[in-house]
Order: sequence, then structure tokens, then C-alpha cells
Amino acid sequence: MASDQENFVVAFHPDTSIDTIVSRYQQMGALDVGRLPNLSQVLSLSIFVVAMPEGFPKERMALPGVVQVDSEVEHGFFLPMPGFDPLPSSLIQAAPLGRFDLTLGRLATLQEFLASGDFEAILTTIQARLAWAWNRGGGTTILIIDTGIDGNRVPAHRRAGGWSDPSAPSDPWRDTFGHGTMCAMVAAANRRYNGFDGVAPDAKIFSLKPALGPSGGVLGTSVIKGLDYVLGLKLGPVVTNQSWGVFGCHSPLASCHVLAAQLVKALSRGAITVWAAGNNKGACGPDAEASLWCMNSLPEAISVGALDRHLQPQFYSSPGPGQ
Repeated sequence: MASDQENFVVAFHPDTSIDTIVSRYQQMGALDVGRLPNLSQVLSLSIFVVAMPEGFPKERMALPGVVQVDSEVEHGFFLPMPGFDPLPSSLIQAAPLGRFDLTLGRLATLQEFLASGDFEAILTTIQARLAWAWNRGGGTTILIIDTGIDGNRVPAHRRAGGWSDPSAPSDPWRDTFGHGTMCAMVAAANRRYNGFDGVAPDAKIFSLKPALGPSGGVLGTSVIKGLDYVLGLKLGPVVTNQSWGVFGCHSPLASCHVLAAQLVKALSRGAITVWAAGNNKGACGPDAEASLWCMNSLPEAISVGALDRHLQPQFYSSPGPGQ
């Protein structure tokens, strides 16, 4: 997304003329008007992503027939941490999970990673091996919505496809941050190609690489465009992974995507949607209200928090209401 534009997701009644909508927005100075056909069908509406010049007021987007207008929302991967910057590809390729080992505080070799036993302990704790007796993920696609994936780790026959935002084209099988690679390896590493097994080592992987915003977070409008693309594919059983969210110490409900929430609810009828709870509690303090917001907190979403070795919540893991 260019820094000199405002993105909106706009829903119209399904009987509103598409040509009229496009023409009106173009007359108002739209930089781009794109209809999302698959999302429109799922939600029984006519959904558009519209790029307007920077500073364009949201209220002016409400043309006749409008049902909902959502402004852009940038979703963070987590609160700012030292080292979450672009990394040389050599480091990403060398790290077993694509990022530095945060326990060791440095780049761990595969041998050190395996010798620590940490990841194996996690698989034991979540009873992954018991599940493998029934299925190791075969026949399922895991959709990683993130910074891309290091394609050197995922051979062609394990890839279900890839997508990047046409407004910010980038190879979805290239990752300059390591975050998406980390998520993919935790979810579906395979011992034959990666030296260890992830949670679902026989699943296929789809890399959905949305555009990033000025603060380095995922742009909500870009995610919606990517999901519209995926909805048009025949992937079979799907699990979506979203290790990012809207974080803060107070509810940001006014800025949450209404339409995106509807999409999550619709997707949950045909896919399992898994989200990171977030790493916000440590910054908000022990007495802060719940810090699990937006799509991550929907009843239809599975939000995953972080535990320590003793199965106690990590100090930074964002809690939900009542926790």
C-alpha cells in the first residue's frame, strides 16, 4: 500500500449496480476500485476494496446502497521487540525455525535446536504424536497468512499455492523477516526436508503474503483481498494461521473490521481459523483489562496463548475476558 492513499472495504446491497459503484468512486478520485467476487458471494453482499487519496474522509465513501464502510486497520505481529527487522536470507535459511532462537538469544544450529528438546517437549505436551496415529495432516492445507515463507524449506509437491498483494507484489515463497517461515515450520515442518517434524508434517502449505503497512504490520484490506483469492480455489480442508492482531491495553473496537469479522465467521463454517492471542499483557500490566481484541477474540476463532515449561501462562501472553 502506498503511503499517500487511504484504503477502505465497502459493502453494498447485492442488487446495487457494479458499474455505477465503480464509476462514482472513480469520479471521486479513486486510485483503484476492486470488487471481491468470492467474498461477495460468501457474505451475500457486493464487497469492494477502494483506494482513495490520503486523508479522504470515511463518511464520503457511503454511496447509495452502502451497508458498511471499514477503514484500513494495520495488525501487528507483536509488540516491538529488538531484532524484528528484515534479516539476511542466509540467517533465515540457517535458523531451524527461520528466526533466532529466543531462548538461547542467538542463532541456533539445527543440532542445537534438536539437542535442546524444547520443540519435542511442545509436541508431547499438545499430544501431537497421539494425533499422528490417526492423521499427520495429510489431505489438509495450512494457510499461513504472514511475511512469506522461505521456499527452500518447502518442496514444490508440499505447496498448495501462494499469493501476494498485486499492489505490493512480492514472492510469497520468500521471507525477509523469518516470521512467516517460523509459523510454517511450527505448523508443518517435515523431518525429511527440515530435520524435524512440525505439528502436521504431512499437510500442504499455502503462503498468503499480504502487504505490510508503514509500521510493519499486516494490512487488513490486503488480507481480505488474499482471502477472496483463496475462496475461489478448491483446497479441501483448510486451517488458516494468523499470528498477528490488533494489540493494545484498551479495546480498539471502533477500529476493528466489521466485514472482516463477518468473513471470519463465514470461514469458520468451512475452515478452522487459528490466531495468536498476542503478546500484550506484559506491556499492559497485571491489572489491565483483557488485551485480546478484534477477530482474535471472536467465538468462531481459536486463539492460542503462550505457556512456559510448567504449563503456566507466559507473562506477556494476552488474556481474554475473565482471565
